[in-house]
Amino acid sequence: MTGERPSGSRHDARGLEEAAEGLREILEVARALGRISDEAELLDLINTTARGQLGCNVCAIAIRGDDGVFRYSATSGLSVEEDGVLRSRVLSPSAFEALREAAAPIGAVCWVPPGHPVRDRPM
Repeated sequence: MTGERPSGSRHDARGLEEAAEGLREILEVARALGRISDEAELLDLINTTARGQLGCNVCAIAIRGDDGVFRYSATSGLSVEEDGVLRSRVLSPSAFEALREAAAPIGAVCWVPPGHPVRDRPM
């Protein structure tokens, strides 16, 4: 056994820097979570963090209500007008499932690429 680590492993200098940066980001989010007492503020934090980490221009979170319908609860990257329009839309359970089926999973995030036909489906 030697003190050398194989290059390209998570333990090389670049890998350690990336891991440290990721841990710093997690710590920042954890600290922010400790200060949040409002659900809307929490959703906004999750939304903007996901958008930044995924490198997307726009991100939206839809939550299922007690009536089974999904409503957009947090958005980022939209104009005030676009945000209002999106938040006024509702997704039926079948429309939401169609979006999920069309989505490419990125961890726990579902991403539907721009121009995908499912985006034109009636809500």
